[in-house]
Amino acid sequence: MIDETVTLDNIINKVKEEQFVSALALALRLNEHNVTRTVYSCIPITSVPLLCAHFPNNYLVKLLTFIAKEIEGGPHVEWSMNWL
Repeated sequence: MIDETVTLDNIINKVKEEQFVSALALALRLNEHNVTRTVYSCIPITSVPLLCAHFPNNYLVKLLTFIAKEIEGGPHVEWSMNWL
């Protein structure tokens, strides 16, 4: 699932452009926990419902697995719970 579009620079640009769905999907595809956590923490909580409504179905399992890990051991459990 990695191709030439899955780069750290591309992910950073998507976050700067506030294209959070694309940024988070790319971060999950890159499969680097710290990168995914950084993108995840940059997403405003007000954008979460819209992001979840438009998130690609084929990445939902990876997203839910990531959120579960964040709830178990991440520094911001309450914030992570808002995603559920």
